[in-house]
Amino acid sequence: MASNMGLQGGSKMVTISGKEVPLGGDIILAVAGIPVLSEDHIEQIRNHLAGGAPGSPFKMSVLRAGKVIELTGVTQ
Repeated sequence: MASNMGLQGGSKMVTISGKEVPLGGDIILAVAGIPVLSEDHIEQIRNHLAGGAPGSPFKMSVLRAGKVIELTGVTQ
């Protein structure tokens, strides 16, 4: 789903505290108007997307190269 929306993942792997993580991709700020600030918010996002009819559109705000952009996806 994410790649179909145009979400871009990290392009460079770095090691932080002994763990490899991707660096350089989009940073998700909000999904369906719900900010991504805590695990509670992530659970709200999951519930919101799971409760929608398949094919329902939703918006995702991401930070890319210093600019906030909006992507559109559909629930599955």
